[in-house]
Amino acid sequence: MRALVAATLLLAACGAPDVATTVLHSDGGAYHMELTLSPGAPVTGEDTTTTLTVLHHEDLSPVLDATVGMTPWMPMHDHGIADDVVVEDLGEGVYEGTFAFSMPGSWELRLDIDDGAEIGADTAVATVEVL
Repeated sequence: MRALVAATLLLAACGAPDVATTVLHSDGGAYHMELTLSPGAPVTGEDTTTTLTVLHHEDLSPVLDATVGMTPWMPMHDHGIADDVVVEDLGEGVYEGTFAFSMPGSWELRLDIDDGAEIGADTAVATVEVL
């Protein structure tokens, strides 16, 4: 059973910030990541922009030209969203995807990172509460 590194973004509906950021470490320890959601408290059916900064764990240098996957998943109902998330490489280790959660509740944002050679593939999971 793989280790699951989870960071939870729990935000109150009243006064929730426009942006929420959390730090993650990949399951295998290869990557250090900063995950930012905008809006900070995602709302069902509205676009959420997810920005992921990926750094090498060893020296915190940016992970360039990686393949990054973002999969929103609702474990309670065993489903994701209807469309695949397109992740754009913004350069300097920054990757961004925009999507809408399909219902309120507790979601996982499953992250897959592969630098293609140096370190290889690793994963992380963030828990997101959707209004």
